[in-house]
Amino acid sequence: MKKVLFFILLGVLSLTSVVLYNTFTFESLQMDTDALPPAEELSVPTEAIHHLAEAIPFQTISHYDTSTIDYSTFEGFHQYLESTYPLLHQHLKKEIVNGYSLLYTWKGSDQTLAPLLLAAHMDVVPVEEATLSNWKQGPWSGNIHDDYLWGRGSIDDKNAIIAIMEAVELQLSKGITPKRTIYLAFGHDEETRGSGAMAMAELLKQRGVRVGMAVDEGGMVSKGIVPGIEESQVALIGSAEKGAVTLKLSTKMEAGHSSMPSKENSIEVISQAILKLQETPMEDQLSLPVKGFLRYLGPEMPFVLKMAMANQWLFEPIILDNYRQSNTGRASIRTTHTPTIFNSGIKENVIPSTAEATINFRILPGETVKDVVNHATKVIDDKRVSISTVGSGKNPSNVSPDQGEEFNSLRKTIHQIYPTTISTPFLLIAATDGRYYETICDHVYRFSPTHYTGEDLDRLHGINERIALSDFEESIRFYYQLMVNY
Repeated sequence: MKKVLFFILLGVLSLTSVVLYNTFTFESLQMDTDALPPAEELSVPTEAIHHLAEAIPFQTISHYDTSTIDYSTFEGFHQYLESTYPLLHQHLKKEIVNGYSLLYTWKGSDQTLAPLLLAAHMDVVPVEEATLSNWKQGPWSGNIHDDYLWGRGSIDDKNAIIAIMEAVELQLSKGITPKRTIYLAFGHDEETRGSGAMAMAELLKQRGVRVGMAVDEGGMVSKGIVPGIEESQVALIGSAEKGAVTLKLSTKMEAGHSSMPSKENSIEVISQAILKLQETPMEDQLSLPVKGFLRYLGPEMPFVLKMAMANQWLFEPIILDNYRQSNTGRASIRTTHTPTIFNSGIKENVIPSTAEATINFRILPGETVKDVVNHATKVIDDKRVSISTVGSGKNPSNVSPDQGEEFNSLRKTIHQIYPTTISTPFLLIAATDGRYYETICDHVYRFSPTHYTGEDLDRLHGINERIALSDFEESIRFYYQLMVNY
């Protein structure tokens, strides 16, 4: 008995020693901001904020039904950009791609260097008529009030277009020619199909272009959003984004009168299929970008959390359980699904012969559209239920490296502009145009140089979209410095 207790104690001590060793040697990956050269001093023109204000009233709304799009607003916006940035349009080659997307080429002096691509999108989502009275400033006003600029597109994503163009115009005004070629790629339908970005990527591919680094919207400078680091600003750099596929579940059974119900009807069969999916989700796991997120942030967390991050081999079940406590957390560790449409029935006393449900899946890196279909088929396990995909769906993006020259150039820029931040790769659970540039680039990062709190996240595609004036000025400095650094 004493020997058994001895070996148990020895095992506990050994395990404790390993855990503590891993924790104390879990070194920070954060840059030494004191050792970084300061960002180039830049005086942002006062009219820059007014340029964004003037861009907001162009109602460049994209719809899945292209027949309902007012393309004259896109043409008007093109003309506005041309008149507002004369040096840019004089020195950069402009191409209109796929009807309304804009591709600019700023030729570099050293053609042996891989180019930089800065992406953004000019289209915006609609504003619901019923919410108009809830806007503090008109959604298409571009009003400046309380140190904010208000309106649809102020943070998604006209702010990026204007900031990028302001940064280029400033460099041109100083007579600067970049060493690397720089592409500006502004899509016109990111909120729907992304066909503009897809066409621009394909055009560059046909020309044999390989881009060194592409930066699109995505992560942000967050405050109070990352659990365990609520008091610090965290710059979230999307190194990957989830895929998506929509499945349609359908069945056809005998109809009849509701006074003589059968044992099961079509609604019940499809409801049971939905319930099975709900009770058996796809497996929770720490994907590669999430592991990168934990590796970069773990050393910055309080001791107990740091210990868990340093010993994921032991604490992974606890880490996963913590992620399960929030909607965002669950979306980061699993391929999620949610029913979004249900159709059945024609009259209250008629048993319907058909029922259909639409289920939207968001796919974790490491899994595929095929995996989703196989999972749904296995879990539902009912020959009466037909399962089909709506469109082809799209697999998750590649995972861009979270180290190396490109990633460090981006991080260096972030720390120069936001010196008190912690930076980390992370998994973007939404979709961007960035995924299309993977055909020509191995280093695609998703980062928006803007501060966000939890409240600000609700403004995306919501009411009272706005950007702080100071944020917009900093974003101009960010893009300017990124071009200098890379």
